[in-house]
Amino acid sequence: PRKIVGGSIEAYPYGCTPDGHLVFVSNRGGSYRRWSVPMKDGNESGPPVEIKGVDVNSVASGIDDDGRLYYTSRDSLGEYLGDLDVVSAQVKNVRPMDPNSELTGEGQFPRLEFSPSGRVLAMRVEANTRNMRVRGVVPGRVLGIRAPEGAEFRFNATNWTSDDRMVTILKFPDESKLAWVDAVTGKFDIGVRLADKTHEYRDPIMAKDGQEVFATKMVEAGSVLVRIKVETGEEEPICVGEGPKGLSPDQTQAACGSSEGIRIEQMPGGRGQELVKLKNGDGTFGRGGGTYDQILWTPDGKYIIYWLTNRVSGNVPPASSREPWIMPVSGGGQPRKLSISSVVAETLSIHPNGSLVAIRGSRGPRELWVAENLKFD
Repeated sequence: PRKIVGGSIEAYPYGCTPDGHLVFVSNRGGSYRRWSVPMKDGNESGPPVEIKGVDVNSVASGIDDDGRLYYTSRDSLGEYLGDLDVVSAQVKNVRPMDPNSELTGEGQFPRLEFSPSGRVLAMRVEANTRNMRVRGVVPGRVLGIRAPEGAEFRFNATNWTSDDRMVTILKFPDESKLAWVDAVTGKFDIGVRLADKTHEYRDPIMAKDGQEVFATKMVEAGSVLVRIKVETGEEEPICVGEGPKGLSPDQTQAACGSSEGIRIEQMPGGRGQELVKLKNGDGTFGRGGGTYDQILWTPDGKYIIYWLTNRVSGNVPPASSREPWIMPVSGGGQPRKLSISSVVAETLSIHPNGSLVAIRGSRGPRELWVAENLKFD
């Protein structure tokens, strides 16, 4: 095998045109776009060129013998509110947000979230390693937060605190440090350096007593949920696995994912229980089987929501079969698909009252399109 494109980017092939161009989708430049690269004798014979005129939100179906690209349209992403009913496993009464709410906007890593108090619903966009935009904290205002000199934001390494500030882990050239930022003024308070200078940390959560920060540390084997001492930067592991992690609202339990399933670990050091079995011993799917990402607890700590993906060849994230499932933490209930009326949801954020949800997703009918006379220059 020979590498054609790839490395630090993602690339998904669609097929080849009759004149020898390989068509693929890639996040070159920070967002998913359609590209073509000329091929000769199995090798790249020229630089990749972006294909213009094809909807970036589409899902390609294939290329015919005459070079026509067929694709299915998808509505662009938007922001919605809905009402969560855990008993029926439904999100009802889904409605678009006010377009003047200053919550809409595109970026590399958009996250729509309620703050812990429920007073703030913000769209955080981590545009690059130095800058972050927060929309909706102050009505009608978009705040630009710039990392301190010499520091960088890390992907998904910022989270809300109980007083509606943000806790983050800043990456400096030779070390990482805890820091707090005021989401309204953008002012930073930089704390202690972390004992581990090598690994990346994600999803920091401030402990209720203010003495510790929980975070997911990315390691060679997957990830480790750790607790970090605010005063010293020292840490200790809570659970290990290659899957996502999720801390319960009262911070007494952790949902720890692996390729086999999801376990609930009691903290500190209590006995765990298997909650969702994704794979059986022979490798076949178990209850709610598939690959999954993200674990979200309901504010009362009684349910978790996780995202299950069944990849379809040729589809492009996030256009594969990716759906939210809901599962009671205790009582032996079965996982169920979380039905969200009229919207294909990408992410959810649950208000502290447990009933209101903010949704980032798309809606609208899908149509089959064909692109002819593709231009590669």
